[in-house]
Amino acid sequence: MVTNLPAEAKAQWRRVMEARTPEEKLRELQKFYSLIPKHKGTKNLVRSVRSQMARLREEIEESKKRRRGGYLSPWEFEKTGDVTLGIISTDYSVLTSFMDSTFGRPDRYMHWRMLPTMYNKVVNDVEIQYIVAPPIGINPSVDRKVINLAKKVNYTLLIAGDGDDVSRMVGLLEEEGIHITPHPIDVKISRTPSGGIRVYGVDSEWIEEIRSILRDYGIYNAVVKVDGNVDPELFQDIVLGVKTFILGGAYLWKGESLVEPQTGREWHVSKMGDMVVEKLGLIRVYPVRNIREKTSKPIILRSGATVADLARHIHSRVAESLRYALIIRDGEVVRVSPTHELRDGDVVYLKTH
Repeated sequence: MVTNLPAEAKAQWRRVMEARTPEEKLRELQKFYSLIPKHKGTKNLVRSVRSQMARLREEIEESKKRRRGGYLSPWEFEKTGDVTLGIISTDYSVLTSFMDSTFGRPDRYMHWRMLPTMYNKVVNDVEIQYIVAPPIGINPSVDRKVINLAKKVNYTLLIAGDGDDVSRMVGLLEEEGIHITPHPIDVKISRTPSGGIRVYGVDSEWIEEIRSILRDYGIYNAVVKVDGNVDPELFQDIVLGVKTFILGGAYLWKGESLVEPQTGREWHVSKMGDMVVEKLGLIRVYPVRNIREKTSKPIILRSGATVADLARHIHSRVAESLRYALIIRDGEVVRVSPTHELRDGDVVYLKTH
């Protein structure tokens, strides 16, 4: 945990949070950095701020190139498909083997040029957008770009040939304050003109301490939403950028399968759609016009979604006129209400007025 930051530094961090442009944020971060006492208790914060400033400088330079015209960064991408999956490794051979098994398109591979390979593929009725990063641990500038990519995808796969390489890769990311987690951990702070500090998503015993932390940084009115098991120490680390959590997992690459080191569970590349559905808490639902038919492409919803959620996803008018639904599940047709919770693989006929 960051300790003993002077009041002036805490006040400056509020200005960093309020910055609206990369240029403004860089200026405010530079001022904040100059105010951080340099000692053992702040070493992680110092490292984090240096990394943030380096990423901002690169972002500003990329923006200048775009404004001059005719430039599109190979690191920028528009999310397409149902799920965006980031692939990170330290090993060229592991990346090549993974892409050979998944894509079979060696002419498309860019990792040897230290650029990402982007490719969409439908697997198990899920359209996956693969973002395969070049190897990390070789070039600090490339590593920063890979980290930025990992922050933008839905799920990050760390793949390695052996357990030692997994540990090395996890260590490289954690040195940059990036932690891979199977469950969401995040903090969102929305400033408000009044109303005090309202905190949601944490144990009641931590609320007053979190409010005290924010007041120390000059924040007196805000809505704070916390996702995951976050105590005050971790809360401050997340707010200051010392720790960033990315949804994902570390896996061993064995032939054509990803193996979870702790459990030994295997996911063949032909089952990647099933894997991301499970890891991200999603379901595939097949709406039909006729109960005897099945659509070729499902609608992807969050686990726990109801019939009414499906109707809203299709169109607001469908939701407004929804009466009930017929579901094919386990070979049986069942009539259910709009509040009925859907399951992965359900075939659904929506009955409207």
